[in-house]
Amino acid sequence: MGKFGSNCRLRYGLPKALSRGYEGERGGKEDALSQRTLAFGGWGGHHVKSVIFQGFQGASPMPPSVRPIRAEDKDAFLPLWQAYCAFYEADVPRAVTEGLWTRLVDPGDGAVRALVGVGEADRPLGFATLITHPGTWSLRPLGYLEDLFVDPEARGLGLGRLLIEACADLGRREGWSKLYWRTKPDNHRARAVYEKLARRSDWMHFEVMLHEG
Repeated sequence: MGKFGSNCRLRYGLPKALSRGYEGERGGKEDALSQRTLAFGGWGGHHVKSVIFQGFQGASPMPPSVRPIRAEDKDAFLPLWQAYCAFYEADVPRAVTEGLWTRLVDPGDGAVRALVGVGEADRPLGFATLITHPGTWSLRPLGYLEDLFVDPEARGLGLGRLLIEACADLGRREGWSKLYWRTKPDNHRARAVYEKLARRSDWMHFEVMLHEG
């Protein structure tokens, strides 16, 4: 199974259709700096104060691109992660966050990885975490997109879609059976994007919590 190494040059440019704006769920065209939030696929009604990209609006930023996360991204990643957790009102212990970071940048841990969407000066503005695991209906591995978040000040650039497409492209190259993720039923604006990129499953999701942390 392939791993993101320090020499990897995986980068994706912004598709032209996205750079011109996004056709929203009501069919109206929103410009590239419209007020939208992407949190695990959610352009939701929640607003998290930006901790990354102050002063963005009114600028003429370069189109974002996507690359594997690197050790030097920690100072930019942690505020994004904290904003993502705040969006879902999740109290993730510091030890869990540190453990996650260690795994994300460990080249020997290919099961948990991350891509980051970057803008000016190659600074991360969003991230996607991926878990690859075996399945029982295929000899190929599966890819689970567990977390997806874009800084609220960088929304409207198509970066969430770009991250999903980069995850799917990685899976194609590594031979995954499929890429899958989940979202809340009332996450309507995110679902409008997802349903253009993927097929909605009819399966329901159940959980039994066994341990904390």
